[in-house]
This record gives sequence, C-alpha cells and structure tokens, in this order.
Amino acid sequence: MSNDHIEYIKAKNIRISSDTELESDVDGDKSDKLPVKIKILGNHIEVYSLPKE
Repeated sequence: MSNDHIEYIKAKNIRISSDTELESDVDGDKSDKLPVKIKILGNHIEVYSLPKE
C-alpha cells in the first residue's frame, strides 16, 4: 500500500495512547480506556489511523 497520508508500520506489539480520555472499540463493543497494549498475531490485524501531529 502506498499513500502519502498513511504511515505503514509493522509490529509484534503495540501500545495505543491518547492525550484525550478515550475508550477502545473491539469489534464494535466498548472496551478498555486508553492506553491499551496489544500483542499482534501474525497476519491478523490492520490498523488505519490519522498521522500523529
């Protein structure tokens, strides 16, 4: 995938955080508040997000 507005990163573990209090959403269900730590199973997830400002 190539797009100037998308940053492509490969990782086995990720931590998602925000300066604003937010809840995570797992398959449409509200889940834990951020920050969250996620262990990636090979070839099981793609995440799309706005670039960090």
